[in-house]
Amino acid sequence: MERLYTVEEAGEVLRVARQTMYKYMDRGVKGVKLAFVYVGGERRITQGAIDAFIKASTAAQVAPSDTIDGDTLNPSHAAGLTANVAGV
Repeated sequence: MERLYTVEEAGEVLRVARQTMYKYMDRGVKGVKLAFVYVGGERRITQGAIDAFIKASTAAQVAPSDTIDGDTLNPSHAAGLTANVAGV
């Protein structure tokens, strides 16, 4: 069985605050919501849901035409972010 993280634990994996986790689950980012299940009335998040959220939200945010301070973002950098966070 896949590990179930508490909201706080998943926030540590993603390195975001608890409040941000609820935003990800309830409103999403760029149309992508973080999936969760209820266990005993509490929200739980699987590693697979975290990985899928990172992949989908990164793909939704990074396009070849996106720029930061005039520098074009490379979509392969997003793949590296996914690998780094998934390895945590």
